[in-house]
Amino acid sequence: MCDTIIWNFNKQMCMLHSESSFIGNNGSHNVTMEKGWLVYVVAFSGCAIPGYDYFPDVNICIKPYTLTKTWQAARTHCQGDGADLITITSNQIRDVVFDYSYCKIRVWVGLRQEQWLNAEPFANIFGPNTLLNNEDLQFQQDTDKSCGTFVMTSSEMKIIDDSCNIRKRSFFICEILQT
Repeated sequence: MCDTIIWNFNKQMCMLHSESSFIGNNGSHNVTMEKGWLVYVVAFSGCAIPGYDYFPDVNICIKPYTLTKTWQAARTHCQGDGADLITITSNQIRDVVFDYSYCKIRVWVGLRQEQWLNAEPFANIFGPNTLLNNEDLQFQQDTDKSCGTFVMTSSEMKIIDDSCNIRKRSFFICEILQT
């Protein structure tokens, strides 16, 4: 179980992220959790779908999921919400994804065949260790190995591509663009 309280210095926002839930809303208030902890939470709301949190600087609503799925199944899950896998097209969105997936190492994101799901081409804002080569050595039998994984370690953030239809990851983030 990974429960974290994340403080985003740029947004002056505190978030509680838990394997079982994400708690947040407008303003400041106290939240009592099942374990009896008293947590001070500051976050944004304003999304039409419950469970999604709004980030006005990038005009998106996002929701993290801790479900084990292939990339394609994770995308289908997001689409069931009227969303899609998150596209990381700016440093601001990259930082939001980092904050939401702080204790996760590998996260499915909305990148396929070196193009974001919102039709923007991939631009490397992740550094020199990014590897998009349409290979997944563990799942060579998959005919599509071009699906994006956001990788975080203590020393780096990068994007790699993996098997879309066989490899499973236990964390993904859905986004809804606000209009």
